[in-house]
Amino acid sequence: TIKYCTITNYQSAGIAVIGKNTTAGAATQNPIPNIFDNSIRGSDSNPSAVARSNDGWYTGILVSYGGRGTIRRNVLSDHYNSAGTNAAGSVIGVGAGIYLIDVRTITVGSTSTKTDGNVSANNEYGLMVNVTNGAIPVTSLTIQRNNFVYNGNVGDDKRQDVRYVNSGTAASSSLNMNNNAFVLIFVNFY
Repeated sequence: TIKYCTITNYQSAGIAVIGKNTTAGAATQNPIPNIFDNSIRGSDSNPSAVARSNDGWYTGILVSYGGRGTIRRNVLSDHYNSAGTNAAGSVIGVGAGIYLIDVRTITVGSTSTKTDGNVSANNEYGLMVNVTNGAIPVTSLTIQRNNFVYNGNVGDDKRQDVRYVNSGTAASSSLNMNNNAFVLIFVNFY
């Protein structure tokens, strides 16, 4: 369990949960942390200034490659990465409050209690979900009762509160996000 922490001044991720692999048989070998009641603030509170520009991510909480867990009651802010996309349109730089890449089973927020949700504010993306492996079921993602506030919408950059990128050949093309609150919403599905 990671809780009651104030996390600032980090290079790529405030908290990273990296799984061992994405196969279903090895799912029990992957970490399952509870990440509760943290304040995770990036260094880019002024997105109109020069934000980070590197290939990769700049995120408050990263869960990837089969990682699992529960993320509740965190405040995530000020994550921007201006690297954007390459010539082929692939994302090479992401700034997100929460970034999920090929996760196995995760709860972001709560299925029953509104006060268990996270607040993701003033990020390039409040939440980014990236599925590259068709064997990963997005139905194992529970994203409910979170607050996405003033993410993206920086000039003409078309940033969003939530971005779902699905390049897995057999992966589901829909993402279930019930009972979340959005202020200045921009949702984009690719």
